[in-house]
Amino acid sequence: MKTLRALLVLGRVSNLPTIWSNCLCGWLIGVSYKAGDSVDWIMLAWLCAGATLLYLGGMFLNDSCDVGFDHEHRKERPIPSGAISVGAVWKIAIGLLALGVGLLVIPGKVTALLALGLFNCIFLYNFIHKKYAWSPALMALCRVLLILLAASFAFTT
Repeated sequence: MKTLRALLVLGRVSNLPTIWSNCLCGWLIGVSYKAGDSVDWIMLAWLCAGATLLYLGGMFLNDSCDVGFDHEHRKERPIPSGAISVGAVWKIAIGLLALGVGLLVIPGKVTALLALGLFNCIFLYNFIHKKYAWSPALMALCRVLLILLAASFAFTT
């Protein structure tokens, strides 16, 4: 139970509906350019699954990158409290990010480029957010890229 709670806290799962609503927003934009097409619910679920994996991977990566700060200032976080090891969190982060990108590159070249751009933005944010005041702009860029990715995904499929 302690490990499950740690995983849920690390993943910040309460924020997942914001990811899914961004996917739906982008999806509706993409579908609007394909007049007459019905919603492909399987592909929308595929998109949401890939985006969910990227988001969760980014959240795990965030705690991995912030372990020093958390040991000093946020001892209640899962890694400093001993609920899970930093090595395990790194492995989970890398696995989730790889799976997320893997799901999102399948529809075609444009979605692949947008998925890789989103991955890079997530990656960069996590490594620099404690160093630069402007780094929240990268988080905003992640959301923009997700909406564009979702629109491309809907348009391509």
